[in-house]
Formats: sequence, structure tokens, C-alpha cells
Amino acid sequence: MVFDATHSLQRPGGPVTGGDRRFAFPLMRAAIACGVDGLFFETHPTPSARCRMRRPSWPLDQAEAFLDAAVAVRRAVTEQAHA
Repeated sequence: MVFDATHSLQRPGGPVTGGDRRFAFPLMRAAIACGVDGLFFETHPTPSARCRMRRPSWPLDQAEAFLDAAVAVRRAVTEQAHA
């Protein structure tokens, strides 16, 4: 199972897809903790620029930290399961 951390936040309508990227990080951590096998998230160098999914897109310069957090949660869950 793959969790789509940015498209899950979409609120379609109008010329630009709405959504709130503030929820991508906590929802991603919850999904990883629940055992998803993969993670998808849309990034953009400047999400507030003319990008169709400007609101839910994750800033590219924060993608590495986003993935590092996902790995940390996966490790914690795996270690807890084997304890």
C-alpha cells in the first residue's frame, strides 16, 4: 500500500487545486506508523508559484527532511515490533 501524502490533501475546485500542506507531515507519519509500504508526495521548487497543485505540494527544499522523518518513524515502528 502506498500513501499519497499530497494528493490526499486536495480540495478540488476552481482553477487551482486547494489543500493545506501543513497536514502532509502528520498524515505521512501516521500512515508510516500504520504500516504503509510506500510514500508518494508531489514536490515543487516553489509551490506558491504557478504550479497547479500549489497548496498541497511539498517544497522541494524540504523533501529530504520529509523522507528522513518517514524513515525515522518506520525504524521506530519496526524496532517496537521486534522488542
